[in-house]
Amino acid sequence: MERSLPAAVPKSLIVAGLLALFATLVSSSVASAATLRLSWSSDSEADLSGYRLRYGTASGALDYEVDAGRAKSVDVIGLLRGVTYYFSVFAYDASGNESAPSAEVMARLTTDLSAPPIVESAMEMTSGSIYAVRLFAHLIMIKGQNFEPGATVDLGDGIVTAPPIRTATGDLVVRVTVPANAPPGPRSVTVFNPDLGVGSGTEMLTIVKSPDSNADCTVDIMDLNTLARAWNEETGEARYAPTVDLDGDDYVGPEDLTIFVSYFGREFTGCP
Repeated sequence: MERSLPAAVPKSLIVAGLLALFATLVSSSVASAATLRLSWSSDSEADLSGYRLRYGTASGALDYEVDAGRAKSVDVIGLLRGVTYYFSVFAYDASGNESAPSAEVMARLTTDLSAPPIVESAMEMTSGSIYAVRLFAHLIMIKGQNFEPGATVDLGDGIVTAPPIRTATGDLVVRVTVPANAPPGPRSVTVFNPDLGVGSGTEMLTIVKSPDSNADCTVDIMDLNTLARAWNEETGEARYAPTVDLDGDDYVGPEDLTIFVSYFGREFTGCP
């Protein structure tokens, strides 16, 4: 049975607030083990009693737990270098009810004393947003820490990434190609350092349908009119238009308008 959410901790708060969870190397007691500090952000609620961090060596199999109380960070000790770990956070209320989990974050400690990469944000550089339109190539700016020369980037199945350029500030710029059949929705951004250090950020980039709904190569007022006619309509309703359901959630609403505004006035070169 699905766990119920604490009454004072809405699911939207947990999902949105815990996406910033990241890992930072703190110390090493022996050559083969180390400590990671996991941090997250969330609003304080009257009925919020604390957080539990769960982790393990396989996605979805988080067999170990640390109770952080009301703190928004916790140190996880005794982790092995060269091993990939997955982390997720749950909030709980005074009655012990748990929230849904945060999205998982992955990190692999390096085999030496260097810190693993930390992915803090991703941005599609043309639109200045987190949205990458299907069918086109994009330049993505990945901000974070500990990105080494020669690092590579992965955005999940089907997304083709070129070798990234490391900027003077240590961030990464990577050219990615999004295929036309890529499913809309959020993607994790994972950075692999040459020394085996791995860090990822979940749901930092979102693949979306083209806001050029009439395929005239320009995102303009005509496309906005189509979106307006389908506003607040779901799949199966009379005015629903799949061409303006840009995030692919079977509903035309505020998120689709946000995506449209991000690309309004944009001309797509080489569009079919």
